[in-house]
Amino acid sequence: MYLYIGMILLLCVLLFVLSLLFRKAKAEKICKMSCPQKLQIIENLVFPFGYTYIPKSDFFSSSLEAWQRRFGYAALYDKSASHFHMVFNALPVYFDYDGRTWLIEFWKGQYGLHTGCEIGVYCSDRILRPAERSAELFHAVSDEELLPMSLVLKQNDTTVAALSGIHWWLTAFCPGVFSDPEDLTMETSITFPDLCMAYAFRDALEKEGYDVCICGLKICFTFSDCKNCSFSCLQKCYRRWIQWQNRLLCRLFLWYTRPFDTALDRILFLCESLPFAFHKTLQLHKSNRKIRRQL
Repeated sequence: MYLYIGMILLLCVLLFVLSLLFRKAKAEKICKMSCPQKLQIIENLVFPFGYTYIPKSDFFSSSLEAWQRRFGYAALYDKSASHFHMVFNALPVYFDYDGRTWLIEFWKGQYGLHTGCEIGVYCSDRILRPAERSAELFHAVSDEELLPMSLVLKQNDTTVAALSGIHWWLTAFCPGVFSDPEDLTMETSITFPDLCMAYAFRDALEKEGYDVCICGLKICFTFSDCKNCSFSCLQKCYRRWIQWQNRLLCRLFLWYTRPFDTALDRILFLCESLPFAFHKTLQLHKSNRKIRRQL
């Protein structure tokens, strides 16, 4: 019996040593890569997921050609988000313009392994009654209707991400950073093509209880407190449970990738050593396809 125990212990020690050597080899491989090589590899890796890497700020954002664009938006996406480890506060802003109902929605919170935020621009094919909006499947705007937008995401008083661009879905996702939605503040600006659209959006946003700053065609506001977010006791408990898991995931990610400091190197190291874990880190909106089949 002692022989068997000794063999098992020896096997465990051998596996541990091999795992250390494996991690060391993968880490050395990442360290030997040049910066252009890393950027090319990461772009090839994340583009199929609908994302792009922002080198200057070391976080991920959505690409203009993201596959999520084909699936649009429905209110059911937000309702089911926590089942996919996404715990955020959402602010949908509906308004009518040019014979259609438009939706510009803002999100901030924890997306599994990532702290992040989003601005999405969608519209319907007609004017909707208020009662119809929650059941409508909105589609992403066309290339001709893209809007210049900017966002600054702050965790308490620390800036986590800042980005601007002409987009239909402007996002920022920071791997390994954990936040509760209430600790995040999102400063945003959107420039509209004409005053009619700008004023329609402004009026809808003010009805939601937010202060708006308007300068020409640009509207700025800060999304901090979620004035219309209401959750049942059961939903609050479930969100806390998911957040506990998200916090643990972030700590495990930082511990496992501890040879590196940047998100770029950490993600590449994770991809090299644990490919299945890498795929999980970037499946931020995998629920869209499943939910759309139910609509």
